Amino acid sequence: MSPATATHDRHLLEPLEFARLLMGYEDGFLCTRSTTSDLSARPMRLVDVSPTCELIFVSKVDGKVEEIRQHPNVCVTFRKRGRFASVSGRAFLESDPDTLAHYQVERLTPWLPQRGDDEQLVVIRVTPHTAESWDSTGLVHRLRRLAAIGEAIVRGQTAEHEAYDHVELES
Repeated sequence: MSPATATHDRHLLEPLEFARLLMGYEDGFLCTRSTTSDLSARPMRLVDVSPTCELIFVSKVDGKVEEIRQHPNVCVTFRKRGRFASVSGRAFLESDPDTLAHYQVERLTPWLPQRGDDEQLVVIRVTPHTAESWDSTGLVHRLRRLAAIGEAIVRGQTAEHEAYDHVELES
């Protein structure tokens, strides 16, 4: 393999399998395009994941809500102890009182206004069109990775990229 060549081993997953993987994350970074077209990211508490990998967040009505209104295509990234995931899709805003009541959970209390102040809240529903994940946990994985890097150094080559999981979703 030449230094300019890289291998990407992609494993296709079913949406339900990927949704189970996403349920292992508590927080993610919601990436949006700002009103000036700059990229912007902020941490968000993941409230729910549907079997079709739809992501649910609850937020105060603030700058990110206006960004989503103008540019609804978003990306959400996750990281937890050597596991990584990325979800790209379209964000929808919902301020229906029943929907808000359904998704308000105790673990959001530090970030959200007191109950009864729902007009300042919105549900952000991200409907994905593609998602990927990488898992670099475990001793065996690390030893294999170190061996591959060592072999590449000895041969004067670039180490191959790690395998990752991928799911294509209809939006």
